[in-house]
Amino acid sequence: MSRFEFALPRARALMAVAVLGAGLALSGTAAAAPPATVTGSWSILIDQNYTTLDITNQGGGGGPGGSTCRVILGYLGIAPITGYYCPPTGELHFLHNNVSTGATVRTFSGSVTAATGVAPAHMAGTFKVVNVAFGPYGEYPFSASK
Repeated sequence: MSRFEFALPRARALMAVAVLGAGLALSGTAAAAPPATVTGSWSILIDQNYTTLDITNQGGGGGPGGSTCRVILGYLGIAPITGYYCPPTGELHFLHNNVSTGATVRTFSGSVTAATGVAPAHMAGTFKVVNVAFGPYGEYPFSASK
């Protein structure tokens, strides 16, 4: 067997691996795209408990420099939330406010990915407890899907 005959199947195998790897990389990128809107009902896992995050409103851009991010409003359980979502990047940040006093009790920061043919829309990140009535002070993970 000549060197050429030996090298040709090997080159084909390497090309197949490269094409497969590129395809997987592109499909992973497409799956990670953020959605245009986050409005709707999300099942959110906080402190090993599921509750509902209802984002009822996603407004237009804010003032100067805020044209790409959108104000969001809604409820975490029955308590109000207010924050912002940036569709180009998937960045999300909101404040969870006490239903009685309106004071902020937890802050949430994370990112959002759109639903795909095999997976629901997903958000994940961390929240900080800023009122001890809602748990020990600190930073903790959260995740949600819809």
